[in-house]
Amino acid sequence: MSFSLPPEITFTKQLIQGGVSYNFRHKTLGDLGRMVLQDRTDGQCHISSEVVGDPDDPMTVTRSEIFLPISEKLTAAIEASAGSNGPGPMGKPEKAKTPPAPMERIPSTQIPCERCGKVAAHLIFADYAREVGELEDCARKMYSIYKKLNVPTWVIGAPLGIPSDHTPALTVQVWPERQDAKPISPADFNAELDVLLDKHC
Repeated sequence: MSFSLPPEITFTKQLIQGGVSYNFRHKTLGDLGRMVLQDRTDGQCHISSEVVGDPDDPMTVTRSEIFLPISEKLTAAIEASAGSNGPGPMGKPEKAKTPPAPMERIPSTQIPCERCGKVAAHLIFADYAREVGELEDCARKMYSIYKKLNVPTWVIGAPLGIPSDHTPALTVQVWPERQDAKPISPADFNAELDVLLDKHC
């Protein structure tokens, strides 16, 4: 089987019950999804593709647009390698689906307005994140929460150096509109946040 992935995409192989999972990751979008190959009782192989993310999250569509063509080409390459002219011994690949997200605790804080007391901002802390893809992983897992809160929300990564008020960390605003990730220091971020809070009500 001859197939090469785009340079910004990598994969890992994981043994699962009754088969194997190939997990795909994008350099800046984080986890994309997985292809699962499982043996069937009739001797055939069942192939399914799963895109990660909340179905309502626009970023899930973005991940799907990148991952599905790859999974389709890989499925065709696997079938050709097995000498199949159609679904044949490999089985027919399922339509991509979103697997349930595992439970995980991600630290976050809600900042109230000092005047009205309502939540005015939401900060999510990806304490391990030093790359854009890791920020995206965290944003994906918290989507349903910040969508429900419906206030300006940022995902803040780990300090890119010795922690201080002036050490930048990769930060991305994910709600109400997505912006590009950028390094920003706590001092500068807090100054921008103060301006937002002053205008809340």
